[in-house]
Amino acid sequence: MKNNQRLGRSLQWLTRLSVVLMAAEVITVFLSWIVTAAMPWLPVRSVLSSEGIRWFFGRFVDNMLSPVFLWLILGAMAYAVWRDSQFSFRCTNYRQRFALQLAVAEALGVVVVMMMLTLMPQAILLSPSGSLFPSSASDSFVPLCCATAFLMASTYGMASGRFAGLTDVMLSLTKGTQLLLPLLFVYMLCCQLAASIHFIFFP
Repeated sequence: MKNNQRLGRSLQWLTRLSVVLMAAEVITVFLSWIVTAAMPWLPVRSVLSSEGIRWFFGRFVDNMLSPVFLWLILGAMAYAVWRDSQFSFRCTNYRQRFALQLAVAEALGVVVVMMMLTLMPQAILLSPSGSLFPSSASDSFVPLCCATAFLMASTYGMASGRFAGLTDVMLSLTKGTQLLLPLLFVYMLCCQLAASIHFIFFP
């Protein structure tokens, strides 16, 4: 019941944000048209011009592509499994303590492996110059955190009895779409608004 209430409040907030972003996009488009019509000497492009319309339709997919898109998907998956596993550091019985120990051991294992791949001399995940930022390690930080959370929650859920098996884990993943789809819609609106502003003011 509490989860449904939290989900309902989150959807209300995301709905309001979506409306604001859509309004901002419409205003931005029409302002670009008005400014270019009234002051054509300014280095501003109109989204409603022939060039702008071709850009809007031709670059729409490219505007959506960024690492954040994958981060949202992985984050929603990890959050859904973590929530349904009822992961907690407060254990009331032996089975929960055992499940927590397994999950913590997995997290420590991930940390040890990453330290070996980044802190050792000539570490594999460092950049060719030997720096950590940017490098393969820094690029994979968010996906690695999501994967670790997913692994810990799955193990905890199955070891504690919250999940009967991998099928329950997969069912939990599907619940993540309830929050993921609204988030993706907001993400798309943000990307398009940012791309429109860049197209208008940075020709």
